[in-house]
Parts: sequence; C-alpha cells; structure tokens
Amino acid sequence: MTWEQYMMKARREAVLGLKRYDKQLGTIYRRLTDEVLDVLDSAAGARRWQQRQVISALAQAAKASGQEVEGLMSRALLDAGRPVVKYTAQGLGPYEAAMGEAGLRVDMATVLFRVPQEAVAVLHARTYSDGLYLSDRIWNLTRNSQRGLQRMVIDGLAKGLHYDDPRLAEQAKRFLQPARLGKKVKPQITRTLKDGTKYTFRQRPVSFDAARLLRTEYMSAFREAGSICAEKNPACEGEQWLISEFHPDIGCACEDYATHDEGLGEGVYKVGDLPITPHPSCLCTSQQVTVSLDEFMGWCQDYVNGERNQIAEWWDKYGMEMAA
Repeated sequence: MTWEQYMMKARREAVLGLKRYDKQLGTIYRRLTDEVLDVLDSAAGARRWQQRQVISALAQAAKASGQEVEGLMSRALLDAGRPVVKYTAQGLGPYEAAMGEAGLRVDMATVLFRVPQEAVAVLHARTYSDGLYLSDRIWNLTRNSQRGLQRMVIDGLAKGLHYDDPRLAEQAKRFLQPARLGKKVKPQITRTLKDGTKYTFRQRPVSFDAARLLRTEYMSAFREAGSICAEKNPACEGEQWLISEFHPDIGCACEDYATHDEGLGEGVYKVGDLPITPHPSCLCTSQQVTVSLDEFMGWCQDYVNGERNQIAEWWDKYGMEMAA
C-alpha cells in the first residue's frame, strides 16, 4: 500500500467519525427540544408572574444539554486525530524497519502516542480573529440556548401567547432542532394572531451553530494531528492541503492553499507551515508528503557512515522519548 493510500484511509475514517458525532449532536438537541416542549406544556394555565419559574426550568434544561455537548466535543476532537496517528504508524512500518537496520531501535507508536491530546491542546490554546478560545465558543452554545429560550418566552407572552400555544412550540423547535419540521428553515417567521396583529420572530438555530462548531474544530483537530505527525515523521518533507470533495467553488482561501507552490509541489507546505482553518465548516484535509523508501534508506546508510543528516537530527529529538 502506498503512503497516499494510507493517508486516504485516515481521511475517510475521520470523515465517517465526524458523521457519527454529528448524528449524536443532533440527538442531544432533539432531547433538549422534547424537554423544552414538556416544560411549556406543563406550564399550561400558569399565570404570567410565574414566567420566572418557567424560564428557570428551560435554563436548567439548556445547561444540562450544554454539558452533554461539551463532553461530546471533547471526545470528538480526540477521536479526530486518531485515524491520522493510526495510519501514519502503519505507513511508517517500512521506514521504521530501515532505521532498525541502521542500528536505531525505533518505536513510532511511542513517538505518536500523545498526538491526539497534543492536537486538542493546540486548538484550546488558539484564538481566531474574534479573540475567542475554543472553550469560549463551546460555552457560548449553552448561553445562546438559555438566552434564546428566555427571549422566546418573554416575547411570546408579551404578544398574548400562552405557554402551551402551538406557535410557541413551533418557535422552540425551529430554534433548537429545525430539521424536525421537515421544511426549509427561514431566518424570519411571521404568524398572524386572532386579533389580526402580526407575530414575528427571528430564528437562529442554536443546533446549527453547534453543528458548525463541531465540523470546524473536528477537521481542525484532524489537520493539527496531521501536522504534529508530520513533525514526528522522519521521512516527511512537507504537508499538503487537500480541498474537500464537498467544497463549493466560491474562491475562498482554501483554493489558494491547495494551489500554493513553493517548490515542493502544488498545495505542499514545509513541515509546520500548514495554514490554520481559514473559515467555519471547513472540511478540507491535509496529508503528509514523504520521501521514497529508497531515498530514506539512503539517508539511513549515510547516518551509519557518520553523516550528520535528517536521521541524526530526528534521533536526537525523539530517541530519549522512546527510551523512557
């Protein structure tokens, strides 16, 4: 199997993992929607002054859901890096054997063991143009759920709706889980009350924001794990940006990244120079670019002959790690 085929397997496994987590995320918001509808239904007949208790119950439901989302994100980001570690180790098997023949006892599994955790640590330490950390973005999902539900109840009551009014339930569904309605989601919904007045509410599905964050950071974790693997791969010469098959032709930075050429090949960057995520929901991937096994064996022979080359530098950096 070629190195490109190993990396293709890693990308395929990562994308399948993202689909599983996206489905689990949808389940969390479906449960939250059901809880919210139960709270509203239970409050039928409650007086207006009891809205504080209703809002509190909704906030508690959103908080519990937010904790579930946070746990799911933590698991997803760790899992995002595991395929690239798995297939990097497999692809390096022949290279590892070549180093063994040169007298170096190499265990790439040990060198790559903590890559998923290291990739997640990088994501948590990174800020984008808005200055927010990943933890801030995850926390914002819960806050936005709570604020949206609170605004929904207050505005609904102000317009004469009761807690069990079907229009309030519809708004809750659209805000939390619009896919359940089986129709295209519009940014603004207008309903006419019995007295002829118009009731309008804007709809920004919080579940959409959560899904977008999951997709964005999951693929960021995959690429970051790939970059760390590239740094630890003694045969790696560069990292290649690969456009997602689902990428629309919109002229964004991804297309520039994929055609970038600094002499290493189209879309190939020096190890450590791969760009960070250019925009939300980016599904583009990356792969390591390695030298041929024959060339690598030549490096190993040069090392045996006493030459201070890439193999010597790699051993100085990771030899003690494997001996620990």
